[in-house]
Amino acid sequence: MIQLMMYRLVHVKMISHVAISVGHEETVSNILPLLDPLSEDHEPAIKQQLLQQMTELAKFSKKYGEEGYLAIIHHILPVTAKLLEDEKAEVRYAASQTLAEIANLLKPED
Repeated sequence: MIQLMMYRLVHVKMISHVAISVGHEETVSNILPLLDPLSEDHEPAIKQQLLQQMTELAKFSKKYGEEGYLAIIHHILPVTAKLLEDEKAEVRYAASQTLAEIANLLKPED
């Protein structure tokens, strides 16, 4: 059981690196849809690591203009906001930190 959790943790840690490797289109179609299911993992460590990846994914997405910006708004922010309500305090704290970092990438009107 612990070994399975470690595999998931390692794969979550690789998300932003994989996104950079495969490019924006593949990220939008294949990686971003995984964020919501990963945010529902029962292990807080998985959720915390996912949140650490969110900032890097947002920075990567922002490089792709309006389409990348919309990926932040429609995929990354909703998952981050959802984790602000997690039952575990450490996940909520990580979500608040991530949200503050992503907020620096947003337009003032958003």
